[in-house]
Amino acid sequence: MKDDNGMPQVVAAITVDDCLLGGKPEDIACLMEKVEKYFKISIGNNLERHLGVDYKFLRDDKNEIYLEATMKKKVNDIVKFFEGVTGEDITIYETPGVPGSVLKTNEGETLNVEADRTLVGKLMFYTTKVGLKQSNAVRDLSRHMENPGESHWMAMKRVVRYMKGQTRKGLLMTKPVELRMVALADADYAKDPVERKSVGYSHTWGMYYQVFEQRREKCKFKLHRERIQNAFKCCKRNEVRTDVTRRNCIC
Repeated sequence: MKDDNGMPQVVAAITVDDCLLGGKPEDIACLMEKVEKYFKISIGNNLERHLGVDYKFLRDDKNEIYLEATMKKKVNDIVKFFEGVTGEDITIYETPGVPGSVLKTNEGETLNVEADRTLVGKLMFYTTKVGLKQSNAVRDLSRHMENPGESHWMAMKRVVRYMKGQTRKGLLMTKPVELRMVALADADYAKDPVERKSVGYSHTWGMYYQVFEQRREKCKFKLHRERIQNAFKCCKRNEVRTDVTRRNCIC
């Protein structure tokens, strides 16, 4: 946006899913009005949908505002796709995977690679947005997209059955109850007897997730002590990041 002399009135810094505007308030307001009319969107209201996630602003019993994030359309799409590929009408299951189990490399016939990759891709997109509880099961599935076998499709079915029961449930985001930081990292090889690599860590702030990852270590450690030290470094690194965020919010 420029004035009659060709000088910029509003400067915009744009990233993949965010932007920052600089200029006089009246010029920014004029630009936003034009954007709203051109794209036929409503800017002044609460966020309702962003990057496939639906948001609702609600209030609890204490009249405190909290946010509910859901992806009902994506869940229905995944369930419908799986049932179409397998020809099954699946039922609901309460958990996404078997505790302590790890999928092994398929040594038999490779089954429907393209459909497997499509489903795992959809599951990963959903999981990174609102599906934290199924993250380990989906991570395990993502390791075998080149050669899925019967056991991998059974594990896939378990995850999709779990998701079918989560259609009306979402991720709740509320005000932190405290400012204490707690970190947890996996240092027991993730029950993986093959690659012997630990998986993931999480960091909470006020009892709510600030950082959450389900990713294998890049290298193997000879000693269990080294593995524990590496897990501690991950926790400490994210503690520093979280503390910076906390200070900025307070200030």
